[in-house]
Amino acid sequence: MGVEWWTKLRQQRADPADPPVLEAQVRGQIPLFTVPRVLSDATVSAIAGRPVAEWEQVRQVIESMEAEYGLTAGWRRKVAEMVRLALAVREAEGAERLPEAMLRDLPANGDAVRLILLGAGLLDESPEPMRFSRRNQPARTPYSTDLAPLPPRAPRQCADCYAWIPAGRRAGFVCDPCRHWRERWGGAGAAVAVATGWPCATAAAAAATPTVSSTKPAPPPGGSHSW
Repeated sequence: MGVEWWTKLRQQRADPADPPVLEAQVRGQIPLFTVPRVLSDATVSAIAGRPVAEWEQVRQVIESMEAEYGLTAGWRRKVAEMVRLALAVREAEGAERLPEAMLRDLPANGDAVRLILLGAGLLDESPEPMRFSRRNQPARTPYSTDLAPLPPRAPRQCADCYAWIPAGRRAGFVCDPCRHWRERWGGAGAAVAVATGWPCATAAAAAATPTVSSTKPAPPPGGSHSW
């Protein structure tokens, strides 16, 4: 076992009075719906050293994948933590097989855990294959050769001006005009926009850049925009 694992085990034993984390329920229940869980490194530490059902079966799948793709011992340790966490969630749900949608709650390595649980027969697959990485064929995950298509990006608010960014637009949480304003003024873009009297950084960028203002008219004084 690595030093990191022993550190997490000592953290768990340091305060045994904490309420149980992912307490196992009666096996054989069928979840009618899945409830999102907040899983983190603290959750991993809380279950360190706890036996989880079918771990030996799953460990063989991890070792087989490690040997097949030439992965590192560091990869094995990190993925093993996520697999143990997924198995603990499965026990807390009282399910024979973990619903695939619950892998979204894992802090990392969701695609690897999906393949491992599939190989062990412990995953309840969704009607359509799910994907947990936003990258196309990451170089460090050679086993991810047949990822499901990325879902379309949902509408979201700009972090600078709070206008809505339509679904399907580029990644990130800054709209195109505010991105231009940041590039022009650096990290102080939003502050400069406020100092100049504009209602938001997006409006300032629209007025400052002809190419932007020609397609996105500036809002009326004191108003807002919705592009």
